[in-house]
Amino acid sequence: MALCGRADLVRMLADSDDDKADFLAGLIGYRYVTGRPDADLPRRAETVLQDAAAQTETATFQPQTPDIDWAKLPFFFAEHFQPLDPETDIKPAKRKVKVYSMADLAGRVPAEGVKMPETPLLTSWPRLQRQVFGLIQDTSPSRKLDVDKLLHDFSRGRMPRSLPFQIRKRWPRQLNVIIDRSRRLTPFWQDQNKLMRRLERRLGRDNLREYRVDDVFTDPLPMGRARECRESLQTILPVLVLGDCGALSRFPPLIHHWQRKGRLFRAGGANTAVLFPAPRVRWPQRRLSAWNMAPWEISAAAVKGYDENRLEKRAQRLLSLLSHASRVEPGLLRTVRRLLPPGDADASTEANVWSHPSVTSASSVALTISRDVLKDLQAGYEAESPELRGKVARAIEQWHAALPAEIWVEEWVSLPLEDQLRWPREVRAVLEKDLQRIAHTIKFPEGLSPAQKAAMYAWFKRFMARTGFNADLWANRPGLSRALHEAAACVFAGEVEVETAAGYDPRREGRSGTERFWTVDQTGDEFRVVERLADTLDVAPPGSPVAILRSTRPYLHGVTGENLQLTDGYLAAVYFDPQSGKVTEDYLTKPPWAEAIGEDAHGIWATLRYVDVEQRMRWIPPGQFMMGSPKDEAERYNDEVQHPVTLTHGFWLFDTPVTQALWQAVMGNNPSHFMGPERPVERVKWNGCREFIEKINREIPGLKLRLPTEAQWEYACRAGTTTPFYTGENLTTDQANYDGNNSYKNYPKGKYRSETTPVGSFAPNGWGLYDMLGNVWEWCADWWQEDLGSEAVVDPTGPKKGDHRVYRGGSWRDGAQIVRATVRSLATPGNRSSRLGFRCARVQVPADGGSGPGGAGQAADVPQSKAELFTAGGTKYVIGPQNSAAIIVPRGRRLQLQTDQGILTLSTLTKPVWAEAIGRDRFGLWLRFKFGEVSQGLRWIPPGQFMMGSPKNEAGRYERETQHLVTLTRGFWLFDTPVTQALWKAVMGDNPSRFQSDDRPVELVSWEACREFMEKLNQDKPGLALTFPSEAQWEYACRAGSIAATYAGDLEIKGANNAPLLDEIAWYGGNSGVDFELENSFDSSGWSEKQYDHQRAGTHPVGLKRPNPWGLYDMLGNVWEWCADWWLANIGSEVVVDPAGPQKGADRVYRGGSWGSNARGMRAACRTFNRPGFRGYYLGFRCARVQDA
Repeated sequence: MALCGRADLVRMLADSDDDKADFLAGLIGYRYVTGRPDADLPRRAETVLQDAAAQTETATFQPQTPDIDWAKLPFFFAEHFQPLDPETDIKPAKRKVKVYSMADLAGRVPAEGVKMPETPLLTSWPRLQRQVFGLIQDTSPSRKLDVDKLLHDFSRGRMPRSLPFQIRKRWPRQLNVIIDRSRRLTPFWQDQNKLMRRLERRLGRDNLREYRVDDVFTDPLPMGRARECRESLQTILPVLVLGDCGALSRFPPLIHHWQRKGRLFRAGGANTAVLFPAPRVRWPQRRLSAWNMAPWEISAAAVKGYDENRLEKRAQRLLSLLSHASRVEPGLLRTVRRLLPPGDADASTEANVWSHPSVTSASSVALTISRDVLKDLQAGYEAESPELRGKVARAIEQWHAALPAEIWVEEWVSLPLEDQLRWPREVRAVLEKDLQRIAHTIKFPEGLSPAQKAAMYAWFKRFMARTGFNADLWANRPGLSRALHEAAACVFAGEVEVETAAGYDPRREGRSGTERFWTVDQTGDEFRVVERLADTLDVAPPGSPVAILRSTRPYLHGVTGENLQLTDGYLAAVYFDPQSGKVTEDYLTKPPWAEAIGEDAHGIWATLRYVDVEQRMRWIPPGQFMMGSPKDEAERYNDEVQHPVTLTHGFWLFDTPVTQALWQAVMGNNPSHFMGPERPVERVKWNGCREFIEKINREIPGLKLRLPTEAQWEYACRAGTTTPFYTGENLTTDQANYDGNNSYKNYPKGKYRSETTPVGSFAPNGWGLYDMLGNVWEWCADWWQEDLGSEAVVDPTGPKKGDHRVYRGGSWRDGAQIVRATVRSLATPGNRSSRLGFRCARVQVPADGGSGPGGAGQAADVPQSKAELFTAGGTKYVIGPQNSAAIIVPRGRRLQLQTDQGILTLSTLTKPVWAEAIGRDRFGLWLRFKFGEVSQGLRWIPPGQFMMGSPKNEAGRYERETQHLVTLTRGFWLFDTPVTQALWKAVMGDNPSRFQSDDRPVELVSWEACREFMEKLNQDKPGLALTFPSEAQWEYACRAGSIAATYAGDLEIKGANNAPLLDEIAWYGGNSGVDFELENSFDSSGWSEKQYDHQRAGTHPVGLKRPNPWGLYDMLGNVWEWCADWWLANIGSEVVVDPAGPQKGADRVYRGGSWGSNARGMRAACRTFNRPGFRGYYLGFRCARVQDA
């Protein structure tokens, strides 16, 4: 959810107390009133808060801040823009491409005479015959004496009362066969049919009575001969059921029904038998005791235990293997099932697949899989071994070779590229060309009848649903991709919202035309994209403005991406402010370098994997501790001077020393003395550890491991304790690996193991870290410093150079005195020892946009603006004067909007730690920070494109304003006013301005002095990272989407200092003397052609004139504003991306005009320059904060 408008106000008020209403309304930019609200909204949020109390008696503003955690409320913002060339590598299809005629499409097959294979039987007839005979055999005495019976009786002294004759086993004279045609048993229908034909041959058609049941009719219905004779089921004849008696239905009443039937047959003297299409273990013997059962298929592997979860997984796997088939025949299902080991799938799995919820239609011919689950199932397919996938692909090819071309072409292109490449090259070429021709046939259907055209359209919709998430198909094969895009445009013509395939590109549909402008505005969770005329872009939109898009086609593509908002993660302390003592918490989600993340009794953990070696890391929160040992600690050393240390940033730390297994995997060797994969690596130099870290960082992008500093190591070792050991006042050899012969103080001695032990052999400390004391010493990042001093320090990193590096923690060979948490030691970086290893840290240094002190709300571990996050298909919107797009973004998701000119990424952020407040109003997203008692607002400037410079026909234009297209790929924060004298005094302690008052812009400041101001402010406000805006950023922000001379429209210059349009938006030479009240003024009596007559002039308080559409005040007039760029007189007419000006020069740029400028200098494109040391009472600045990608 993003906070931005009335919908959000309603949502928050629903969860809030009534006394918070005014506060919530004010921060959003509204007034809380009981009656009809005033239509005229004040210009600034600060005014809103004041007017709310002044204009209503029943809803007065409460000055206290309600208990609302604003830091965790996410806001949408335009994060990144990637420019695209509307025509690059995108060529339209040519009409001369061959298309199919009706004859081509009629029953076209790849090869003449190819037939579909026979369905393999569950059991061959010779073996099945013995099974069936054993179930239904009839018995009668023969004329042969049973000699064996006689001898048995005589041997026991018994005289038979009659002579025993041998029993003759034979096929029954007549037989009732009940065939179960329930849907779940469809895979066995052909087995049933073939068995019936065999029984007819054996018993004769007249002696076989066939009855059927199904999902509707559970009482047997006569079929065939039984129907002709109108015979009911005779209970005296033997009964053979070809089915499951409800056992596979998971429906107890059906099983009970069959049990009653079996008892009825037995009561009439009939033999009851079931040929069961599943293993014996799935037969409910107790509930179907009235039936004799034999499994139809004899499996070599007996499977024990059939829980529902296991059955589901088996069916799911079989569906995954078949997910690339456009249809699945029972024979194909069995063929693929038998590619798996008997223990992984059996005959009952076929029944589970046929009745699975993922199956949308299942006839006696084939089933089809639901489009909704195809992506997940195909992901499971890709997880299978290449060998098995190859066998499955060959099976599908064998079964579908006789089908029309569009069927098997569809199946081939839906395969992963790796599997496609296993096909012969000439076959692949034919298949791809065939698909391209089908697409062209859809675009040029002149040779098709209406029925054929409808069939082709229906096929294409199914094909798109099956392949829509295959970006390789839809985006990476230019000719084919273009054909598919144009076919989709024909199939979905007339629809204003169309689901698209992955890799959809508006440039592949139609031709470019007149440039159009679309505004993206937000209300609640809805983004509305509306076409606007270029000269109306400065008109306030109905919602909160987010961005402006340009396009030469009427198509907008919207894709929601992965959830990058941290509210679903684990709450952690990420920053500690040593000045205020406040701890900032934020949510940590799984970083890109991690395999998993979680939380347990010790805190937050993350695991990384290198090849097959897993390493866990622990989150160490920021905080303060006393480093070193107190003077009264027993057996302490003199270099353990105690002093306060503050660590402002949390960090990740390996929960064990680096193991030999991990070292071997990364480095390919093992230098250790005590060998064992789970033991810590030792005999490693400090320089060798650095090589290890550099290599693993290259292999795992974003990992950024390093050695911990000495302060970080001791802080993590202590885990909040103040005793000599994290175990307390004493340490035993049951708690760590050290030389137990040398105990601490007078405590009892312990074991001396004389070698390293596997990591994690002992209990961890309070933060989940193992072996922080003993086993091996651990290298730290610092150069050795003998005397650490007793002064308080913040984030110490040790000396900048030295001869020795620090290591900490003690080892297996050291006594208890040496393995105390405060013991320090040193060695040259080239030293190696069987007692010396290391563990790695990952220091959380927030990038711009991160959740740490430098961020704008997202964790530094989270990638920013990565296109690969948007891999699925999206929605194409047709935008025009009559059509707009309303896009609802799910909670916490990203949104990507693509036109033919670029891709805009919208993401969410939360209040950064350096900000006091965050919100969204009718101008867009804003932040406010406070320095001392002075507050300063910033506005989010979205990335985008604009025409920098002025057209040749613009009034008052200078030659150095060459017009050219500029793309700014990253959004940025910009002060909503020039820097005021109040803020300058708070930071610098002086006020160089001529026109002095706290609410006026500071002036008489050089470029160099402004840089010094920002450096000091950044130092005092960690993470703020202010800088100058570039010249391009300044003009882009000033225009706020306008293409006119000013953000209020084009100027009509009636005189040198007379342009009436400026009066509403700027202080300039024509009006800067109006109501000017300071005694220290500038004589303006000699200025000519003034809009208003005035005699003295100067600057005015900021924020009095109307802001531009993005909420920026005084972008034109009041004071000129320094920019970052060195001056370049001829900026050219070429298209540029993120221009930063020359790398060196003599003069710096400033922009915007001032209180003393004439009307000509008050245009957005006007530019001038001066040396960096120049100071003028018409020259100030405003600050930017650039959002790193």
